[in-house]
Amino acid sequence: VEKPVTLEELMSSEDRSDAILFLFTLNELMSMIAMQYQVLVRNIQKDRRQGISDTAMIENLLEGAVTSNFAIQQVQQLEMELQTQHEHLTTPCRLLSTVFMPEVTAKADSILRNHASKKCEKCDIIS
Repeated sequence: VEKPVTLEELMSSEDRSDAILFLFTLNELMSMIAMQYQVLVRNIQKDRRQGISDTAMIENLLEGAVTSNFAIQQVQQLEMELQTQHEHLTTPCRLLSTVFMPEVTAKADSILRNHASKKCEKCDIIS
């Protein structure tokens, strides 16, 4: 039997893993939007070949708009959750450095911890 994740465990999750999951989810949402608009284009082309009025595409446009709005809301929610867990991940640059440059961040962390006059947290180093 799996035990439920506690709030403390959730809040202490690793920033790099959470950033990667955020980017994967963002990619999935963007793919969903792209597919919706590809369907729209195919349907418009098909309707035009069949001589159907362009007004028939309104339903497809609405579906695309709904998909886009859903994705925007999801990204906003995910972004808020990510920033709640990891306050230093506030910009795309910080997010990407956490994901793609963990060795550089670790090296800077090591140097600062050994030579800084005051204690630095990892989030201070990334920012």
